[in-house]
Amino acid sequence: MLATVIGLVAVTLLAASVARALEARSLPVAEVVSIAGTGSTAREAPRIAILDTGIDVSHPHLNVVGGASCLGDGSIDDGDGHGTAVAGMAAATAGGQVPAGPAAGAALLAVRVAARADAVRDADLACGLQWVAAHAASIDVAVVSIGGDVDQLDRTCEEGAPRSGSIHAAVCAVAAAGVPMVVSAGNDGRDAGSYEPAAFADTIAVAAITDSDGRPGGIGPAVSCEPGEPAEPDDSLARYSNHGSVVDVAAPGTCVEVLLPGGGTEVVSGTSFAVGTVAGQIAAAGPAATGTSADAVRDWIARQGTREPGIGYPVLRP
Repeated sequence: MLATVIGLVAVTLLAASVARALEARSLPVAEVVSIAGTGSTAREAPRIAILDTGIDVSHPHLNVVGGASCLGDGSIDDGDGHGTAVAGMAAATAGGQVPAGPAAGAALLAVRVAARADAVRDADLACGLQWVAAHAASIDVAVVSIGGDVDQLDRTCEEGAPRSGSIHAAVCAVAAAGVPMVVSAGNDGRDAGSYEPAAFADTIAVAAITDSDGRPGGIGPAVSCEPGEPAEPDDSLARYSNHGSVVDVAAPGTCVEVLLPGGGTEVVSGTSFAVGTVAGQIAAAGPAATGTSADAVRDWIARQGTREPGIGYPVLRP
């Protein structure tokens, strides 16, 4: 699948036009290269698998403990920036260039399924999900901020139900292994029910809101961080964010400051970055609080999130 991107780091990894021209064979799970990272491996820290473009393994404010590459190049490092940005939203340590993530210092597993944020193959994403399922005992939460069109088949993981392709089958394997999957709703301002993996019932789909002052109430200023784009009102569902009945939760995603590989920061917008915040909160709370099934996590979100006018979903803030 091929996705278009807006901005240096990526305003979105899920875009309006998705092509299926890159359906080349990816490495089967047995051939995936598992790679050690440089961070602390203390198991008491929550473990978050980031399925993305990799993570900057030497970043001083990210605890990357290992991961896997589905690209056959033996690297989990991030040459694009998107994966590092998402990881920082979830788990950046305190005292850095951006605020600490909800799961600050969490052990991060970089599952590299794309070299660039604008080109992601179905087979590679399915490979990464299969790796998560195979290593479920050491993973608390999986994060997926990529996707594309979904076939119009059954979208549940019930026994005997048809699967909507390789990604759906891999999602069901991760769900059966007991790892919650937090995924982007997408950034086309449309119904998220047309996107995978957000459309699948066993994922937690995240929309983005604009939150200029860090608190509810809608009294902050409208903001815009893209030249020529109209300002987004405070405490509103972002114009670009996908929406609809498959969305489970919303979090700030507009004009957020994210980490860049090698140091520095960038101000970007997208549901991908809202996903990092939600995944970090789920990881920090732990499976004893949230449960591991999608339904159990939804119940936890309903208890923890705030209900705000005009948004339509529980809101989790950093």
